[in-house]
Amino acid sequence: MATNAAPVQMRIASAGRQLAATAQSAATSLNRQCGQRSTQCSRTPRDWQRSTGAESPKHRQEVGVREDLNTLDGQIARLRSGIERLIDSYAEGIIGRSEFEPRICGLKQRVTDRRMIRRR
Repeated sequence: MATNAAPVQMRIASAGRQLAATAQSAATSLNRQCGQRSTQCSRTPRDWQRSTGAESPKHRQEVGVREDLNTLDGQIARLRSGIERLIDSYAEGIIGRSEFEPRICGLKQRVTDRRMIRRR
C-alpha cells in the first residue's frame, strides 16, 4: 500500500507546482495589464476636464464663491454660538452688565457684517 501512496503524492505535488506556475503567470500578466490601465486611467480625468471646461477660470471662480459662502456661513454660525454663550454667562451672573453690553454689541455687529458680505 505504501508503494501506491508515493506515486499519488508525486502526482499531487506535480499538479501543485503546475498550478502555482499558472497562478504566477496569471498574476504577472494581470500586473502588466493593471499597470497599463492605471496609466490610461490617470490621463482620462484630465482629458475629461479639458474637454468639458471643468478647469476653466469661470469654473474655478464659481467653486471659490461656494467656498467663500461656506466659510461665511461657518463664521456666522460660530458668532451666533458665541452670542448664545455670552447670554448664558450674563444670565448665570458670571459677567456683569458692563461687560455684557459691549461684547454683545460687538458680536451682533460682526454677524451683521458677515451677512452683508454674504449678500453681495
